[in-house]
Amino acid sequence: MFKYYDKLIELLTPFFSEVGLTAAEDGIFLKDGFAAKIDYNEETSVIELKGAKPEEGAQLEFITLSQYLFDNSHNERDLKSVAIDFEETLRVELG
Repeated sequence: MFKYYDKLIELLTPFFSEVGLTAAEDGIFLKDGFAAKIDYNEETSVIELKGAKPEEGAQLEFITLSQYLFDNSHNERDLKSVAIDFEETLRVELG
């Protein structure tokens, strides 16, 4: 588990509220026809923002919208930069 996950979500929560993204199950955030999630790959130390456009009756097919190398040399200050980028990326995706 990504040790900064909760802090990243905390940094993004005001934006999520502003645009109407609500938490669902399994760390997925939803808004009318759009789903987002944040994944961390421990093998590659990459944190990814993923997005999908749900279709009725179909499984969500997430694509990577943004990603960062985030290993043990990074800290909370670096995390703020990631949060800013993820917010900007989601603003574009949500229109």
